Amino acid sequence: MTDFRIIRTSELVLPPHANIRRLPPREPEFQQPDYLERFDAQTVFCDVFRSGDDLVLVGPPLLNLEERFAGASYSLDGAPVPAPSFTALNRAQRGVIAGHNQGDDLLVDYDVDHSASVRIRSDLSSLFDGMNVLAAMQRNNELHWIRDWASFYVSVNDVQALALYDMRSNLYRMEDIAEALQGIRGLETVVIVDWPYKYGVPAFSNGQPWDSDYCQYVAWEHCRRRFLRSARAVTIADLDELFLADDGRSIFAHADEDPHGVVRFKQRFIEPAVKRHPTDAKTRTYADYLYYLPEKPLSTPKWAAILPRLEDRHQLLIHSVGNNHSAFSDVVVGRQFRAMKLAWQRKSFDRHHPDVPLTRAYEKDAVLARAFDRVAQVQGR
Repeated sequence: MTDFRIIRTSELVLPPHANIRRLPPREPEFQQPDYLERFDAQTVFCDVFRSGDDLVLVGPPLLNLEERFAGASYSLDGAPVPAPSFTALNRAQRGVIAGHNQGDDLLVDYDVDHSASVRIRSDLSSLFDGMNVLAAMQRNNELHWIRDWASFYVSVNDVQALALYDMRSNLYRMEDIAEALQGIRGLETVVIVDWPYKYGVPAFSNGQPWDSDYCQYVAWEHCRRRFLRSARAVTIADLDELFLADDGRSIFAHADEDPHGVVRFKQRFIEPAVKRHPTDAKTRTYADYLYYLPEKPLSTPKWAAILPRLEDRHQLLIHSVGNNHSAFSDVVVGRQFRAMKLAWQRKSFDRHHPDVPLTRAYEKDAVLARAFDRVAQVQGR
């Protein structure tokens, strides 16, 4: 029986009327027309929670707010506690009040006219003790895609737990996601996290820095500190990505063999090429697409890691583990499905790549086809 949890966070957000904001790190001439609308200027902490003996506060980079919140007054259930020790990360920050894991409410007095009381959330690392974990962020993907995607990782990569961050889906409830994931054989724990924060803004153009897209970077720091403290391993995948080792072993088995506990790999595009008429979104799934263009180079690096072998300096990022330089594997290859790409980051849910007729230019991915057969066998379909 799978243990399902729907998780809420405790955020500290600057009020709209306050004359305090996170200032953009990007000069106005490099801001898109909708930059200020999409930039998160108000979220200070996305969640405040117990983590072992400590109280942890994670959020976007403090930037100009650091002096104010490092110098603020903090109290736990009315008793003063030290200010957090803040660590600046890649597009995120982590605050720690060491040795203070008791209490229900944290009061932060950060301005003569402003304070905020934040409910402290629980340490949920015991739910993932010793498990291989799949983490992802999604919005409005088809529910049967989510089920098929999770079934693949459980059946092919020995995933036992899922941490799914839902970024304001409005086509269904989080309870509907949980219902869609019922009955997957081998899936022991699922947490669905309500993550209602702005995704952020991409780079202005090629060559410009990615400095304003905080949402996922904060999520993966949150995931590591609140859920994964005693987990065995983790990988982070989008809903259009299926990771697969050509030798039939799990990606975590390959990570375990790396001296640093990290396997890095690139991805192959699985094209929306089909022999039949285009498939409706309500019925199509990953196994409908098996073809790729062999002349296209691999791209979009991803990773899997053995968590006890990472240090604090190894930040969980989208395309890499920070401060890790393991060589790329030539056995593990991700499959990125163009047919499942939705542009939710850009406030669009249109398909990027409609189905196209199959021609001789495409080659069948035989390893992927065998993996889908394995999923059907393990899941009894």
